[in-house]
Amino acid sequence: MTGNLGHSPHVDRPGGGANLSLQLAQCLAGTESNAWGKKWLESLNLWGDSAFSRVLCFNSQSYLAALKQATEEDNRDQRAAAAPDADPSLPLLDSLASKLKFMASRVALGDKALAFMEAFPSISQSSTLRKLAWPAHVMTLMSVKMVQGINSLPVAGKEAQLVRYMALSGAATLGSTIAKESERLGLRANDVRAAQMAGRAIKLGTVASAQKGNAGRAAMARATRAAPGTRAAMFAGLFDLGAALLKGGQVAVNADGRAATELVGNVLQGIGSIADWRAKAYEEAIFKGVRGVNVYKDPALVAGLDALNVAQLRSLQKMAFKFLLPAAMISVWFDGMDAKLSIQRNQDVLAIAQIASVFGTVFTIAATAVVAFDISVAGIAAASLGAVLGLVGAILVIGSVLAIAWLKEGEWVNWLTDCPLNKAKKPNHANLQDTLQKFANVRAELQPKS
Repeated sequence: MTGNLGHSPHVDRPGGGANLSLQLAQCLAGTESNAWGKKWLESLNLWGDSAFSRVLCFNSQSYLAALKQATEEDNRDQRAAAAPDADPSLPLLDSLASKLKFMASRVALGDKALAFMEAFPSISQSSTLRKLAWPAHVMTLMSVKMVQGINSLPVAGKEAQLVRYMALSGAATLGSTIAKESERLGLRANDVRAAQMAGRAIKLGTVASAQKGNAGRAAMARATRAAPGTRAAMFAGLFDLGAALLKGGQVAVNADGRAATELVGNVLQGIGSIADWRAKAYEEAIFKGVRGVNVYKDPALVAGLDALNVAQLRSLQKMAFKFLLPAAMISVWFDGMDAKLSIQRNQDVLAIAQIASVFGTVFTIAATAVVAFDISVAGIAAASLGAVLGLVGAILVIGSVLAIAWLKEGEWVNWLTDCPLNKAKKPNHANLQDTLQKFANVRAELQPKS
């Protein structure tokens, strides 16, 4: 074939470039099916003057130049998309989240250990350290000391007022509790027992919300005494809301499916923890502070007020559980997936720590359910059973947090392990873009800090 590429744009005329392209394509058919043809195609300059380039551009020089420019621009766009920028804020957010989780787990462990000591004082009467010999965990002792130090801080007037407001917000739903109790007992609206419950609720609300005089001073004194007992729950709520904010920052930087789902879990956990704080404030300030004997002399009225108090506390605890349960399920799912991934990476010890985290979460949420639904097993009261489950769960959680932080490999090691270019096993990255994004993060992390 001789002659140069044409310059006429009228390729569709009879005898023009389109006809030539069809003829040449027919002549080249089957070229790729033999060794010499493959060798010719491999050495071919696509943008030079050849039979194949004339097929592509309909024998038009201008078409060939435009095709070359468009192809090169597309390649540049693909290269730009294939090499994403690193997420510089992710390591910082991950570090803050890990520290926050560690602090939250320490507060939870100390609080659960103190609750266990209160529920089982007969284990040892000699000293706090011997009472804590049952868990046999140094971190437990440290966490208890920390929580005891926090609880021994003086109560400021603003803190007492905050605890009182939280307790009163719990008392604000007494009407709903009465309606549920009436439904449970099958009482009609005009039943005298329903009216009695309503009267006791009004009396309880009046005593709890008193603002002036001796009753007001007594209410504030109850809130002041209750404040130390609610601090652990308050810190848990604040820590969980902080974790939700950090996860929101991660989603803003890298909005993948896991981060978005974990954000939902963190938000539910935060709401549940705040609801649990409200229940704890009600328990310490009103449930323990306003007993039937403090209000009535008649035994029936005393029993009725105490029963209403218990029902209200259980209602608040169940409300918190409704948010904490789905949050726990999300946490268990991802901890389980991480354990599975660690097994695929042959990181068996790390997988054990992640499985321990799963069991820690299960024990913790089981403790909440046992107390909220007043579940007794083998003659063990709900409060005592909840104390045991809560302590075991807290020990597992903080142990797994420390172990995971210690055993977790660097991101660059995980990237090399997970890289889909490793054909010896099934890749762990979901797709090429995920691989490249993680590579960009790892490369940025390994750069020397200026």
